[in-house]
This record gives sequence, C-alpha cells and structure tokens, in this order.
Amino acid sequence: MVDTLKQNLKIAEQKSRILDKLKLEPGEYFLATIHRAENTDNYENLKNITEAFCEIKRIVLPLHPRTEKKLKEYNLFEKLW
Repeated sequence: MVDTLKQNLKIAEQKSRILDKLKLEPGEYFLATIHRAENTDNYENLKNITEAFCEIKRIVLPLHPRTEKKLKEYNLFEKLW
C-alpha cells in the first residue's frame, strides 16, 4: 500500500482540490480510511476506531459507502462530525 501511495501521490496532488476546499495544508491533518469488513462489520471495532478518531484533530476521512452505512446503522456517524 505504501508503494502505491508513493507512486500515485503526485497525480493525486495535481488533481485533488479537497485540501484547498477544507483549507488544510500538507502536514496539518491525518488521512484515514476504514472500509475493511473486520473493522466496519464489527460494532466494537468500529466504535473503538470512531472513538480514537474523535480524539484526533483535523482528520480527513473519505467514506466508503459501506462504512457510512455501518456508521449510521450503529449510531456512530454523528460522533465523527
């Protein structure tokens, strides 16, 4: 995964404007994803991840549709915002 990130980082930097939209500079935020079934389909795992994210300031969390569905199903979605 790290190799893929390094390989595509320059492309993403040229195309994505999300940091401008969110008024974030490189190094001022964390990027996280939580879409693997073992994290999203287990209430306790997703709750623990959500609680950890709430303690971190300036986190960018692109949501996979299944992750969003599970966060709402478990009543955890509102905690993130």
